[in-house]
Amino acid sequence: MKILENLWQVGGAEYTTVEECSVVGMPNPEYGEAVTAYVIKKQDRICAEDDLIRFCKERIASYKAPKKIMFVKELPKSPAGKILKRVIRKSFDKSD
Repeated sequence: MKILENLWQVGGAEYTTVEECSVVGMPNPEYGEAVTAYVIKKQDRICAEDDLIRFCKERIASYKAPKKIMFVKELPKSPAGKILKRVIRKSFDKSD
């Protein structure tokens, strides 16, 4: 089971309010790094952070489940369409 780009399809179940996501390790004083999901919600859908984290924890090991969900309008991508995780991490550093 791959969680990295398929957060909304964990354990064979589909979370219907998530359009696309990327999961990265972000600096965290308690864990060193914490799993953080950057999520694009489907248009006109309601998606709560707590519900999405609970959905993941019910289907995968808790250490793989995101500790935090960041809702975004778009994810940075390369010309080939690959999500640029390094750009996501840099944007987090700038927001501190």
